This record gives sequence, C-alpha cells and structure tokens, in this order.
Amino acid sequence: MEAILERLKSIEESKKLEEISEKMLEKGDITLKDLYYQILSVKKMGSLRKLISMLPFSFAIDDKVLGKLDDKILDKWLAILNSMTMEELEKPNIIDKSRMKRIAMGSGTTVKDVEELLNHYKATKSMLRKIRKNKKLLQRLAERFE
Repeated sequence: MEAILERLKSIEESKKLEEISEKMLEKGDITLKDLYYQILSVKKMGSLRKLISMLPFSFAIDDKVLGKLDDKILDKWLAILNSMTMEELEKPNIIDKSRMKRIAMGSGTTVKDVEELLNHYKATKSMLRKIRKNKKLLQRLAERFE
C-alpha cells in the first residue's frame, strides 16, 4: 500500500486527483471528466495489473477478473472520453444512441465499448453514493489513510 501511495505522490497531477477525490467523497458524485483525470493518473503510475497486485486485498481478486484487467482498456476508454464534447463529459446522462455512435466512430471503437465505459461510470457513481451514505465506512477509510 505504501508503494502505491509513494507513486501517487510522485505524479505531478496528484493535486488534481486529490481535489477530484475530495469532491467525489464530499458530494458522492463523479463526472466523466473526473474519471478521465483518474484514468490518466493511473496510467502514469504504471501497469494496472502491477498496481492491483500491490493492494493488500489483491489475493482475494479472482484470476478471471485479473485477466480482464488490461492497460488496453484504459487506452480505449481514454480514446472514447477524448471523443466526447465537454458537455457530454460533464453531463453523461445526455448521451443517447446517436451520440454513442458518433463517439464510437470518433474514437475508433464500437458502441458496445462506449456502453461499457458508461456502465463502469454508472457503477462507480453508485458505489460512491453508497460510501457517502455510510459515514462510518467513510470515516474508517479516512482514518486508514491519515
């Protein structure tokens, strides 16, 4: 865990990532723009599999899940996010099928890939809301990282 924290500190955008994280925990909300900056920060830290393996609970992650963790998916998601307008990044709920087609064409991906990213975004947003509602869990997390 300490190795991950040291890598985070070495990133020049760590301030931006810290601001986004605070906003997410305070409001229980995230935009695709926030997700974009998080993905950039993760990519700067190195291989996704290597980072996951550094986590204390990595032994509990199923091999099938680890097999799906690939840096290529982050590259694909960045391409998709780069093909979105600022309005779409800030208000993802406006993305309909026709916008998904345009985004997919602009990013060189498929509509299914865009849907996958949007589903990940929705799951992350839902998880943040649950964490925010459970203030005891939030306090325990804060105490761990102090």
